[in-house]
Amino acid sequence: LKDNLRLQFVAKEGIQYLVTEVPIDDAKTIKNLIFQLEQEMAPAVIVMGNISQGKPMLSIIISKQITDQGIWNAGHLIKELALPIQGGGGGQPFYATAGGKEASGMKESLSRAKEKFGIA
Repeated sequence: LKDNLRLQFVAKEGIQYLVTEVPIDDAKTIKNLIFQLEQEMAPAVIVMGNISQGKPMLSIIISKQITDQGIWNAGHLIKELALPIQGGGGGQPFYATAGGKEASGMKESLSRAKEKFGIA
């Protein structure tokens, strides 16, 4: 899965972007995967969605050099991107998560992320 995800990154202005949904049910596995991909692809912005036991989840990680420049903040982005899944969450500038109630909103959440980053 990780090899396949590496191929899906989109480079824009020196930053690697990935916005995707993965078929993983476990939050700990998602966190490990997203942190590994960020380390390998940095500077990177990754938004990963998944459905766990019928509940939608979003995770965002942003490389430190990007957050230090004030370009993107995961804690702020997650609140906006989680609206379609009726989600709430938060986190730090470099990593944030949100759980939601409406799995049918996942495509919209990911679409908003792509539009926000200009990679739609």
